[in-house]
Parts: sequence; structure tokens; C-alpha cells
Amino acid sequence: MIPIDMELFFQTYLEDNFNITDKSGKPYFRYEYEPKYKLSIQTWYGEHADEMIIYIYKVSAKFGFERGHNVIASISDIRDITGSFHLTNDWLTQKYIPKAITQGYRYTFFVKPIDLFAALATEDVLDIMSGIEGLKEAKMFETRLDAYEYARQVLQDN
Repeated sequence: MIPIDMELFFQTYLEDNFNITDKSGKPYFRYEYEPKYKLSIQTWYGEHADEMIIYIYKVSAKFGFERGHNVIASISDIRDITGSFHLTNDWLTQKYIPKAITQGYRYTFFVKPIDLFAALATEDVLDIMSGIEGLKEAKMFETRLDAYEYARQVLQDN
């Protein structure tokens, strides 16, 4: 069940990717998986309510699990997200990330948001993540390319 009053469409592409768009077809979220690096890449667009962010994380985890994705790292490209998501940070750091770590997850990378409030929320979550046992690294990058190149370098031997 979608937690807010917004009609979304779930579209599956290929085997390892999916998009969520609004009813007009405007991008809302994209999930990609690169099996060579065991890397998931999430691209977020626009403003998201905390409940929707949590819902999308759960849908992404289920999608990956059903396809046998062995995700050990993720890049969250949130440069185009707007608004704060501080409430999501508690859920991410207290429930989602610790559970993912028990399944082999080790690295979180973010692309820095342009929006000030989103950037502040991201800095807060990075501070909290630095203290999560089992998470080897949580880091923010200025560009998607920088995050991707760094992730590939770190993950090439995993």
C-alpha cells in the first residue's frame, strides 16, 4: 500500500532495474543494480514525504531480494531531491542499515543534494552512519560520476 495520496506507477525494466513515476510520467525514483560490483544505485527526484522514502526503500529491498541481488554497497543519487527527510534518517540508521549489514551490506555513498535542507539531512545521516557497527564506509560526493568511480574502486575486489 502506498502511504500517501499519490498515484505512482511501478515499471520493471530488464532484469535488475525499475522506475517509479508519477501519473504524468515524470520520474520519481529509479533503482539499478550492477551485479559485477554488487552495487545498487538509487536515483531520487523531487520532494518526498518521509513515509514515501521508507516505502520506496522497502520496495527496493524486496525487488532486489526477489531477484537475488547481493547488494554490499549503494549509491543514493539525491542531488535532485528537495526538502528535509530527518524522520527517515532515524529509520535508516536504526532499522534498515543494521538489518542490511546482517545480509552483507557494507558501504553507503550519497551524491550531495543541491537543496540546502536535503543537504543538511544528508550530512546528519552520514554523521550517524559513521557510528554503525559493520558499516565500513558512508561518504558523500559532489557528483554521481565521483561516487560511481569511487564505489567501483572500493568494490572491485569484493
